[in-house]
Amino acid sequence: DHDMLIADIREALNRDQRAREARIESEAIAERARRLTPRERSVMELAIEGHSNRAIAELLGISIRTVENYRAAVIQKMEAASTIHLVRMALQLTGGDKNQANPE
Repeated sequence: DHDMLIADIREALNRDQRAREARIESEAIAERARRLTPRERSVMELAIEGHSNRAIAELLGISIRTVENYRAAVIQKMEAASTIHLVRMALQLTGGDKNQANPE
């Protein structure tokens, strides 16, 4: 019936809007990630894997203070509120967060 058709159309438009917003957000995250230096990217990858600053320093052969500086730069460049937020962004970049990338 007519009301059901209108409701279905509205739902489809809402789904499309959410998908577009997610795509725009993913593109913005990817652009921010492209601005990272190779060393910042390495620190970010190790941080989102759960490594401590000390472990990252040992793995990369740099000081803990340098890791802290890189980590702060990554958080700032990626516009992340926290390391958890950074993990969510990384998941979105890699397609690991299907709910964010393809909301339904």
